[in-house]
Amino acid sequence: MGQQIIKQPDGLYCIWSSCVDDVIWYDCTRQDILDIRIAEAKKRINREVDDILTKIEAGEPPYYQFTKTWKEVKRFVDRDRRKQAKASAGHQA
Repeated sequence: MGQQIIKQPDGLYCIWSSCVDDVIWYDCTRQDILDIRIAEAKKRINREVDDILTKIEAGEPPYYQFTKTWKEVKRFVDRDRRKQAKASAGHQA
């Protein structure tokens, strides 16, 4: 990531980036830092999921190795569905 959270003398925080060799956020509260990090993580996760789904929709393997097909994992889903059905049937009066 190349970033450091640094406490300012006034008790607030700044974020230093070694990528740009400068402060990229300052006068932040603890909640501000959390909100910044959550927003960054959300963007990263959205990009990752979008890349994976785009490859799947194009018929390309989305992973470098061990890419599974529905046919390969269906038996696990079926097993879980049977367990859920059995558990639900046991709770009915």
